[in-house]
Amino acid sequence: MRTLKRDLKHGIIRVMPERIEDDYALSLIIKRGDIVEGLATRKIKLGGKEEPVKKRYRLRIRVEKTSLENGTLRVNGRVEEGVEEVPSKSFQSIIVSPGSTITIIKEEWSAYALHLLKQAGKSQEAPILLVVHDREEASFALLRGKRYTLLETIRGNPPKKDYAQNSEDFYREIAKETERYSAKYSPKRIIVASPAFFKEYVVKLLADDEKVITASCSTAGERGVNEVLKRDELRRAVKEVRQGDDSVLMDELKMSIAAGGNVTYGIDEVERAVNAGAVSKLLISQGLLTAEDEAHFRRIDALIKKAESSRGELHIFEKGSDAERELNGLGGIAAFLRYRLK
Repeated sequence: MRTLKRDLKHGIIRVMPERIEDDYALSLIIKRGDIVEGLATRKIKLGGKEEPVKKRYRLRIRVEKTSLENGTLRVNGRVEEGVEEVPSKSFQSIIVSPGSTITIIKEEWSAYALHLLKQAGKSQEAPILLVVHDREEASFALLRGKRYTLLETIRGNPPKKDYAQNSEDFYREIAKETERYSAKYSPKRIIVASPAFFKEYVVKLLADDEKVITASCSTAGERGVNEVLKRDELRRAVKEVRQGDDSVLMDELKMSIAAGGNVTYGIDEVERAVNAGAVSKLLISQGLLTAEDEAHFRRIDALIKKAESSRGELHIFEKGSDAERELNGLGGIAAFLRYRLK
């Protein structure tokens, strides 16, 4: 996500989502009562015509709720500053998608919201390998954030005679190329997609199938790659990459606790460590930050602010992940320390 304007004195930040996960980050950042400005579509009647026409407006709405469905973020609220055809206080939705520009205005930006914005602005470290094929053609693409690079397209074109044997040979060639690209780029996930059940033949031939997620598509080639980019399986892959990092940190935390290392957990103990400037890594369950208890949220947010001011790293565990559930068992918050507190 690209930040185009940042004026915290007046509570204004303008952003452009660029990647598949940016809408998710914005769904956590935008809250009820915020003002969001962006392009909106509205049906209106012009010149006495019976059929309404669609017109686009740049509007400001005061947010009442947000919803994220099929990768599309919808921000709903009442119009703050109307135009001739769109009166103030009328209901309106703004659809947020990659490439669109929105301005978010808050009375106060929390440290949590600023952290989400900062993380969304970072480039995705580990790519995702896409393998899209049928029985005659296979395309390989490398996805980094929103953008993909088409690496190669190969064709088997098996003749009708001995079709099954030729298809099997082609699946072996696809698997071989998949493993070559996996070794070269070290992707965190590999998505193998095809019409029907063809993908299952390729997956069976892969030596390392733990990274693999299968998906369906109606065609091969670059058209198939673009189709897979819109599927839920890709969002799942992005989410699993993020959750994998949480699991590594959670394992480190459990080992340190068992060994009596420099770690602490629970809100009171972590707060004491933050106030002492002893926190090197602060781990927080996302559930703590999305709860309705405003006083508790402000307490956690103050800890984030103070920990980051003393160069502590913040890690927010994805809601619903196994790592987050384990962290919730420790009070939803923990910290690695620079030194042991007395």
